[in-house]
Amino acid sequence: MKKCKHCLEQVPKKATKCKHCGGNLGSWINNHPIIVIAIILLIVFLYNSSKDINSSSYTSSSSVNSAPILQVKSFKNYKQYDYAYIVGEVENISNKKLLNVKVLGVYYDENKEIIKTDSALIEYDPLLPKQISPFKVMTRDNPAIESAAVTFQFLDGQLIPTKQINGDITR
Repeated sequence: MKKCKHCLEQVPKKATKCKHCGGNLGSWINNHPIIVIAIILLIVFLYNSSKDINSSSYTSSSSVNSAPILQVKSFKNYKQYDYAYIVGEVENISNKKLLNVKVLGVYYDENKEIIKTDSALIEYDPLLPKQISPFKVMTRDNPAIESAAVTFQFLDGQLIPTKQINGDITR
């Protein structure tokens, strides 16, 4: 036996209605199945829609062996005044929006040793599928800089698989 939550009279444990007051003895979930299903569908929808715009949908472990999702369309290096610049365009070749993409410029000496790096966010955020965004990295010049390369990361430092182009500094 159990007590009715409405009139506090004793009723059998398996009863779904109180024989004294007619009160419903089922759980809220059993009494509102349509609302429960609607909440579950809403949660699933929100989870799946957030995967398209979340940069972490590409994890570090999956990016190691995955196909490129960015392609450098063009880039050039030059020095002006006391700065070294890398400018170019990058295309999102995946089918997902990419948020918080930054370009990392890596500057090398004549022995291909890294002298320094610098980074900047690309122009368009989010970068939509098949969209091309300009980018620009600038850093204080070092006379030993002979060449440069670019790579791309999410803001959290996660590398983005990229078809790269290397170039020489033009003087």
